[in-house]
Order: sequence, then C-alpha cells, then structure tokens
Amino acid sequence: MPTIYEYQPTAWIRVRGEDAPTFLQSQFSNELQQTGPNPVIYGLWLTRKGKTCADSFIFHQAEKEFLVFSYFCPAATIIDKMEENIIADEVELEDLTSTVSAISWWGDKSASFLSHMELNEPLSGSFIETAGKYLMRGKRSKGDNYDLIVPKDQTVALKSQIDAFGATEKVYRASEEELHWERLKSRIPAIPNDIGPDDLPQEGELENDALSFDKGCFLGQEVMARLHSMGRVQRKIFPVHSEGPPPPTLPCDLFDQENVVGQLRSAASDGKSWIGHALLRNRNKDTLSGLSLKANDAPRVYIDKSRK
Repeated sequence: MPTIYEYQPTAWIRVRGEDAPTFLQSQFSNELQQTGPNPVIYGLWLTRKGKTCADSFIFHQAEKEFLVFSYFCPAATIIDKMEENIIADEVELEDLTSTVSAISWWGDKSASFLSHMELNEPLSGSFIETAGKYLMRGKRSKGDNYDLIVPKDQTVALKSQIDAFGATEKVYRASEEELHWERLKSRIPAIPNDIGPDDLPQEGELENDALSFDKGCFLGQEVMARLHSMGRVQRKIFPVHSEGPPPPTLPCDLFDQENVVGQLRSAASDGKSWIGHALLRNRNKDTLSGLSLKANDAPRVYIDKSRK
C-alpha cells in the first residue's frame, strides 16, 4: 500500500524577469540549463565559502520564469539569500508559499495511486503541470516516491481523492516522525538539520545529486572545485542507531568516553528504537565501537557501518 504524507511546503517562490535565468544559474549549485521537457533540478544555495544555507528544487516553468520549492528550508531564508546578491539584475521574487499545500507518497502501489489521481508518471528530472498542480519525483525515500504541490483551494478535493482511493485500496497516512524514519532509513540528509550553515555539502554526500562541477561560476564554486580535486572532507554524516527513546533535544554532542567526537543531527523513533544521522570525523569512524550521549556514560549509540 502507498504511504502518504500531507504537508505544507516551507518554500514555494516565483522567480521571474529578464535576468532570472542567468541570475539563478550564477547562484544555484546545480546546472539549470537542462534539456528535455519541464526540467526540475535539485540543488543548494551556498555561501561564498561553500557552506550550506538551504536546498531546493527549481522548476523551470517558462523561458524567464521559475518556481523554487523546498521541504524544510524557509522561503525567507532562500529569498534573503537571493536578494543579497541581486545587484542590477532584472529579477522579481514572489513568496507564494501560503498559497499551496502538498503530499508526498512512496511504497507499494505508488504507481496505482498515481493512476487513481489521473496523473502520468513524471520522468526523472522533469515535472508535470496540470490544472495548477505540479508533480515531480521526490527525495523522501530511496524507492519510487512522488510530490504533488496543489493550490490551497484544491486541498479539499485532494483529500477526497485520497479517501476515494482508500475506499478500494489500503492507504497509510504517515506522521512527521514516520516521514523522517523513511528519510533516515534511506540515508537522505535534511537541510538545514543534518547539513546546515556551518557545513559543507560533501559532508552530507550531496556532491553527486546537488552540485555541478561542469557549469560556469556560481556562489561557492571555487571551494567546491577545490574540495572536488582534493577528494575528501574531514567530517561526514553517518547513519547511527540505538535502543529506547531518542534524545529530547537536537543537535546534541556524541562522546567517546570523555571526548566529543561529533554531533547527532537528527533522529526518528519507531517507539522501540531510533535511527539518526550523526556528523563525525572521518578518522574516527573505524575505531569507534559505540558512542554515548554524556561524557563517560555507557555507549548506546552505534554507527551503522553496513550503510556508512
């Protein structure tokens, strides 16, 4: 059965104007000049030093019009990042976040739900727009998963469609905790919780999906090129697991005896145990057998070395 998560996007921003294509190309970490129909590109908004301010998907809606969408990064953060670099560019930014809602779904019979919604399956890296709705392949799970963004005035109709599907097929409505469990199980970092303003994209293994090393200059590009040639960073996100309830406050330090060796950035529980993402120094990963949440406490957090 498909698992469905209903949510409010944190960013849905229209970017348009004569200079919108060149401006976004100079700011975004990934290549926006894509061929093919209706491209939607995942990437990052970096500082000049290559640190990770935010992530988003960019929908190329028209020749000089784009939509910027994010799961977790606030629209204000992304808009501020763009505005600080608009000098003489003819670019208009409009925050439309409050006008839309969305659903994600994954798991068995995801394609059946797609068919029930009378939607075609989008190609990888492309979106489908129909009646004001935007459909794309998402980043919620390592398996097939989809996101549908709809105008707020279509939310009631969307819920009715979900209920109608549930009348003949089993549907599971996920909680936010279950959403993060699927994400963590799939080793997908969340921006800015797992990788944020003090971190490099490579520390979250984002270089393959979110960075282009072939496009022209973009904000943070020099640092990205240098790291790419070096081939490594000092820290990296690792999957961890533990029994019992997760820590009540995140991020929190992780200890090897009395020494702080990293931070637990995010965690999700199934009620009996929890899994998470920890940012650790690369040099420690093979020598650490177990970590604790307090100095000199008994180890209870373990690196999942089968997925490191």
